[in-house]
Amino acid sequence: DANYAMTVPVSADGTKVTGSPLRLTTFSDNVTRVSAALNGRMALSVSAATSHIWSLPIDRTGRATGEPKQLTFGSAGENDPSLSRDGEKLAFISRRSNVNRLFYKDLATGREKEVSTEGYRYATPVFNPDGTKIMCAQYPGAESWRAFVFEVPLSSGLSRKVWDKAAWTFLYDWSPDGRTVLIITMDDRSGKRARGVVRQ
Repeated sequence: DANYAMTVPVSADGTKVTGSPLRLTTFSDNVTRVSAALNGRMALSVSAATSHIWSLPIDRTGRATGEPKQLTFGSAGENDPSLSRDGEKLAFISRRSNVNRLFYKDLATGREKEVSTEGYRYATPVFNPDGTKIMCAQYPGAESWRAFVFEVPLSSGLSRKVWDKAAWTFLYDWSPDGRTVLIITMDDRSGKRARGVVRQ
């Protein structure tokens, strides 16, 4: 949850590192550029952006039929939106207290609630065909690189772990018959990717 400005000594021709890096300062925002003068003074560019989820009504040809409307308003922003097949429910991830939590919003009533329970970080939610459950990736701890796939009911019942066979799991869609979820995974920290499906 932090970014650093570092200095690294290099040779006169700029081709070799000649010493250890040294941290100069820490930022909570995103540092996009650092420029240093010969007298040691620095200028830094810092960007702070917050993303929210919006809707735009369109017709069958893809033309806009109305104005954009903001749907989420969290102070730290939201991402990974997923819309139910009937267009009435929205699942999304919202950053709260330095962790990513799972939320659900009824677009007809405007009612919004958190549906995540245990775990440290949630990602890439998808709805089942009838919009009564959400499946998502869940990382159990801050240092965890292995994701669990969890199924979360919206009305009653307990969340359940569906799959935990790979690292960095991302969900894309739930099949119309409700028996298969399309995912992409990374098998290890090296970034080797393996596409796959989870079958219930």
